[in-house]
Amino acid sequence: MKRHLVSLLALCIIMGAGVFSPQCRAETLTFRPQWAPQSQFAGFYAAAEKGFYAREGIDLEIRGGGPGINALDEVAQGENTFGTGWLISAMKINASGKDIVNICQLIQKSALVLVARKDDGIRTVDDLAGKSIGIWPGDFQVPPRTLARMKNIEVNFVDQGFSLDAFAQGKMDVCSAMAYNELLVLLDRYFTYEDLTVLSYHDVGMNFPEDGIYVSRSFLENNPDACAAFVRATISGWKYAFANPDEIARLITDKANQTEFKTTFEHQKAMLQAMEGLLTFRVGPDGIGDLSKKDFDFVYMVLEHSKQIDKPFHYDDFFRKVH
Repeated sequence: MKRHLVSLLALCIIMGAGVFSPQCRAETLTFRPQWAPQSQFAGFYAAAEKGFYAREGIDLEIRGGGPGINALDEVAQGENTFGTGWLISAMKINASGKDIVNICQLIQKSALVLVARKDDGIRTVDDLAGKSIGIWPGDFQVPPRTLARMKNIEVNFVDQGFSLDAFAQGKMDVCSAMAYNELLVLLDRYFTYEDLTVLSYHDVGMNFPEDGIYVSRSFLENNPDACAAFVRATISGWKYAFANPDEIARLITDKANQTEFKTTFEHQKAMLQAMEGLLTFRVGPDGIGDLSKKDFDFVYMVLEHSKQIDKPFHYDDFFRKVH
């Protein structure tokens, strides 16, 4: 037993140079996405399925997300090791005094878009004046309300719920949609792309990066190698998913259909293809995970102006590139 402990200690010392060893850390690490299984999180499921986490020495449990679950709050409270969430949400949590750190910014470009019918005469942001715009609750409201304020446009915001039927039936002028999800549903069920005007926040100079990977500051400081290993494996998972979309779309479809959130292979494959553009936008495949200081500063300014930041913090404290 004594020889075994000495050997294990030696192994930990050797592996401490940058490779995370499972023998040095026995407990399971946990990850919570902010929603149920879908290709929005394909890189995580691919990394688990292909053994990338295990290869990095991580025993990982992926927990389900969905309504009523706040993945970032759970990370801040130590209930999960890693979680995903929007930059807006993470900044607000950080400003409230819950110390979480972004260790990998995944979605680089606002996937939240505004969608209108061209036959309603809506072609540009200026055409939104006087129109009814469907929005979702919570932090989904920050981009559209910021757009209206910064462009000085009077609009009528309405709760669109979680169905696109009202927009499709002409009961509202504009709806909110995620480019990798609801927009695809609209194009699949109701419209052609030529029928629609899709307004991107990024294209009008208001970029709100969305999904990032977050961890508590205390865990990062005590386990930097584990954090780096998790991010490396996750990025490898994303690259594998992009290179093997059919395989991973089927994997995601199978996992989703074991929950109440049923889906189809075709929808998940289309979502995965959309995700590739969002993760590699401006940074390319080798830059996946970077957080632009310009984007950080813009979102910080928006939240500070709307008095949603009480406790100031800085880019270098909030974002720690570990990979």
